[in-house]
Amino acid sequence: MVKAGRQGRYALDAVDEDDLARLDEQCTSQLRHGDEGARDPRPASGVAAHESEPWATDISAITLFVEDLDAAEHFYREALEQPVVFRDDNSVVFRFGGTLVNLLRSSAADNLIKPARRFPASGSRMVLTVELGDVDAVCTRLAASGVHLLNGPLDRPWSLRTASFVDPGRHIWEIAAPNRGAEKDD
Repeated sequence: MVKAGRQGRYALDAVDEDDLARLDEQCTSQLRHGDEGARDPRPASGVAAHESEPWATDISAITLFVEDLDAAEHFYREALEQPVVFRDDNSVVFRFGGTLVNLLRSSAADNLIKPARRFPASGSRMVLTVELGDVDAVCTRLAASGVHLLNGPLDRPWSLRTASFVDPGRHIWEIAAPNRGAEKDD
């Protein structure tokens, strides 16, 4: 569970480090290595599964369910330094580049996804990655805002420098930048 402790620090009560490491490596590797980490979309016959252009070309919004909307809004405004784009009684929206991140009060989520139901609030099911220029500098800024890092900064084998943290809704965020040390070794 994420808690805001003394001095505004955010921390996770329990983290399954093996799961986090596995998810981090799988997701980031597939995203960063393009064709190298992707499966061949052709069936065994060698014929392409889809001949036309993909219909989904950009993610315009991500909705994250949160228990404490006020705490989540404060975290995104202060620790992530994002301005509010929209707010109502049940949601707060922030813009990250071309993607809107909608923080939706969990109690209002059922209307959005019915007939599906929300998963129980346990364990991590995803990592959101933000690309930036200097992971170490952003880690310093996050620490000044009271954010506790789950890991990092770390130089990853897939040529990225990363660090991860948890928001008040228990969503894991990763910040990533090219590992400049790896570029020099080439």
